This record gives sequence, C-alpha cells and structure tokens, in this order.
Amino acid sequence: MLGQPGSLAFAIWRQHPSLGSLAGDVSSISFNERLGSMAVLSHESRRVFRFVPGRDPVLILHLERGRHGLRERVDQPEGLAFGPDGSVYIVAEPNLFYRFEPIRDPASSAPPPENRRRCASAAEGD
Repeated sequence: MLGQPGSLAFAIWRQHPSLGSLAGDVSSISFNERLGSMAVLSHESRRVFRFVPGRDPVLILHLERGRHGLRERVDQPEGLAFGPDGSVYIVAEPNLFYRFEPIRDPASSAPPPENRRRCASAAEGD
C-alpha cells in the first residue's frame, strides 16, 4: 500500500527543457543521495548532467579523451551510479567499467567542486 515503508510511488518525469539541446538521448539516470539530486547520462553526447528542481542542469562529466584523465573517449556509456565518497561509476559497452573520483584539495576541508573528477580506474569485465 502506498505510503507504507517499503512502498513505491510512481510519477512521470518531465524532461527538463534544456536537456534536449544538451544531450541527444538518455541512457541512464541515477539519484545521488549525498547531494539529493538526479543525474542523467547521455549516450550520444557522452555527458553526465546533474539536475536539481528549479535549477539549470550542471555538467559533471564529459566522457571524451583528455577530459577527467581519460586516455580515450568512453564509447557507448550505458550505466551510471554514485558511491558514498562522491565517486561516479560508469559502465560502457563492451563490458567496460570506469570510476571517476573527486579531486580533493589537500589544503581544504571543503568538498571538491562536482565537476572536478578524474578517471581513477578503467577495467574490462568478463
């Protein structure tokens, strides 16, 4: 029954008007509990955007060669998840796994800017 612990509520998500101009499609969405926002992964543009109600989308990852320490662009990114430490996990075809960790300033106790991440690992799955 709705409203009970463990129950689910369903709603239709209306695409943000600017998403169509920012990303050609949506491959994955994930909720970032730490920030209380939703992130969207675009397969065609190879970008990850963060959405907060009432605000414009923020680019947090651009999965192209030379960005965030990537040696090659990420082809066919399909899955997205967040770790409790702020790391972003991407799965791409064919069975490639990427972890992007926040770049922290050792002299500061403030959290790093959301778009300051580097590719900490890339591995091929079985």
